[in-house]
Amino acid sequence: MTTERKVDGWIDDIVGAICDPIIVMPGGWGDDLPDWLRKRVTIERLGENIIALNEHRDVTATDAEAACYLFTASLSAPIGSDWVQIYLYVAGGE
Repeated sequence: MTTERKVDGWIDDIVGAICDPIIVMPGGWGDDLPDWLRKRVTIERLGENIIALNEHRDVTATDAEAACYLFTASLSAPIGSDWVQIYLYVAGGE
């Protein structure tokens, strides 16, 4: 891979961290995400990009993104206790 392609990929990843949509459970609850959680997604995405770049690996989803999905899923239908535990873990942050 040429240096130019690497730089283009990094730029795409950074722009994506800021502009890509947040994946939510279909059902119309995506607009109800709290602003602080939307901001947290952007911050965590940027951090994930830095870590992935330093560790020479692909970018993965963040805890905030998982929390967004589970937030909307829990509004669409009741979630089981295992999902509640996962939701509490990813929503708990650090």
